[in-house]
Amino acid sequence: MTLIREPFLSPQRVKITVAATPVAEFVVAMWATIAECDSIDSFEKAPTIATIKETANLPQGDWDWMAEGNGVRWSFLLELIVPNDVQTIDQLASVLEEVDADELMSHLNHDDEDECDDEICAQKHLEITDPAADRDRIVAILRAMPQELEIELKALASSLEHDQHLTKFLARRLDAEPLIETVTNGIAYRLDGDTTDVVLIPSVVIRPWNLMFSFGGARYFVYPVSDEAVAADPDSPPSWMVEMFKSLGDERRLRLLRRLGEGPAGLGELAEYLDLAKSTTHHHLRLLRAAGLVKAVITGSGKDGTHYELRPNALPDAAQFVASYLRAEPIEKDL
Repeated sequence: MTLIREPFLSPQRVKITVAATPVAEFVVAMWATIAECDSIDSFEKAPTIATIKETANLPQGDWDWMAEGNGVRWSFLLELIVPNDVQTIDQLASVLEEVDADELMSHLNHDDEDECDDEICAQKHLEITDPAADRDRIVAILRAMPQELEIELKALASSLEHDQHLTKFLARRLDAEPLIETVTNGIAYRLDGDTTDVVLIPSVVIRPWNLMFSFGGARYFVYPVSDEAVAADPDSPPSWMVEMFKSLGDERRLRLLRRLGEGPAGLGELAEYLDLAKSTTHHHLRLLRAAGLVKAVITGSGKDGTHYELRPNALPDAAQFVASYLRAEPIEKDL
């Protein structure tokens, strides 16, 4: 993915969640097989989606029923997966069993405008007359999924977790809109005033497409995992981690960080501090910006209208990330 390093935008006051779980891949794959988006190629051409569909082996009657309303009975399950940290299909069935009929109605009946273009598809409205019966039937369908399907899904976990760590790193440095544009590889989505949450879900099965679902004030973006995440050895460190620590391997850049730790400064002041030409100092600042350690803040026009600051928590975050990598543990700190 292309990192948008200098988002000179006002911050969006929305909660950002990055959630990676194989069971979301199952739900997305099943929804994609029946989604009606005329402007894009059929999702069923994606081999991973086809494999999941074949392994699920859903009876035709259940398949047709779940396909009603453009598959809303599949897509709404994302609302249950993310907040409950669901990791398996059986766990998803257990969570759904606890949903009461009125809550199910609020999940399945949305008034959002339908939207479907080259890379963003929104769910369609579905009228539910007997929510409890709907819930029980979906639970039964989930419980009937073969064990082989869980094995297929677990094989995707490494790529999903790798991309999740990368996106969490970016989420600490980007506001919601540039973050969405980065992970979706170029979709500029403008958040309206009703948006309260942005949920980013990395996906192997949907590559190279993106999906967007609206659930009340929450915007769910299912985006394709990066090439790095797909190709990475599970034991290899993320490329951003390597680049960050490379940027620290220079005495002059460390001195710049020390000076900026005392407060913001302009290019001229920093060049004088290092006793270097402005062009050379600017080069070192550019490397520190690319590593996510320093930001340039524009306060006016011309060169005198720009100063440099440390990014908040950049070095503590870096220490946490490398410690998590060395211990082979997931990053625990929540966004």
